[in-house]
Amino acid sequence: MDAALSGEPMIRASVVRLAPLLIACASCSGAQPEQSGAGELFRLASPAQFQRGALPGMPPPPLVVPPTTPAGGAPAVAEAGLPEVSDFLTATRTPAQGQSRFRIRGGTSPNAYSVGFALDGISNGYWILPVGAPDPNTGNLEWSAEGSFDSGIPSKLYNLRAVAFDVNGNPGIQTEKQICVASRVPDNLSGCIDAEPPQAVISLTWDRNVDLDLQVQTSDGAFVNSKTPRTAVPAGATAPDAQLDRDSNAGCVLDSIRAENLVWQKVKPQGRFGIYVNLFDACKQPAVSFTVNVYTAAPKAGGGSELALSYSKSGVLLDSQANGGAARGLFLTEVVFN
Repeated sequence: MDAALSGEPMIRASVVRLAPLLIACASCSGAQPEQSGAGELFRLASPAQFQRGALPGMPPPPLVVPPTTPAGGAPAVAEAGLPEVSDFLTATRTPAQGQSRFRIRGGTSPNAYSVGFALDGISNGYWILPVGAPDPNTGNLEWSAEGSFDSGIPSKLYNLRAVAFDVNGNPGIQTEKQICVASRVPDNLSGCIDAEPPQAVISLTWDRNVDLDLQVQTSDGAFVNSKTPRTAVPAGATAPDAQLDRDSNAGCVLDSIRAENLVWQKVKPQGRFGIYVNLFDACKQPAVSFTVNVYTAAPKAGGGSELALSYSKSGVLLDSQANGGAARGLFLTEVVFN
């Protein structure tokens, strides 16, 4: 099921009508409702509300596909609408650290009133969302939510649990779907699946919505930047040794990713590489703080490889230093790959 959706189901229950359910759940646990969920590493946008405590309902066996509950029975989540294991390599279906506006959707049995969500091992509570209008084909009540993942959430495989509530706040049986949260640093999803990471990555991240560019002078004197985003293709090869993964916030068309990575996927870099950071356009921001990290593949316990941090440096650029690409950026450092 695609992460990006067109159209939204009608909301059957308003945010105000969620309040009695939150209060009822709080009285069961002795906790008070906390509707913002500030500080949570996994969040759902309004009209979802946050409640501290364990997700109610009986936990499911791992990776069960929940059945549709007949009308009159306990409410149940009919589908979770998240990617299956086979979809993890589809980037548009795999959320990343710091990603917002990640869409999930599904349905509940007709007697459900709302549905709750928790990310196993991360959430300090659960999010409650009102269900919407019935699906004309199945009769199940549809729900749709927009999630976000904090930049500090570990990159790994998680179980996202969901449970439906009836109008009195009684939970049904939980269901769950596995979801991979990808690293902001391209690692071939090695935190989630059995895959080898790239040989090396130079990564630039920043904190404001500006058009900042990573620039790298390679050991052979070539200059990689947003206009020339890859190294030359070596003789006898079919692809360049390294390539930039994106031009984030290009021309102040904001994607809010605020990260660019030069990735050596198969070939290990050799020699000296100069790293520059260029403020192409400040996009009406007074300043930007940035960090450059250099990662190389290293052996990990139990076999295989993982990306290990070998260099890190941070800095600040002011809006007066924006040059529209007319000059080379700020020289940061020279790193040597052996």
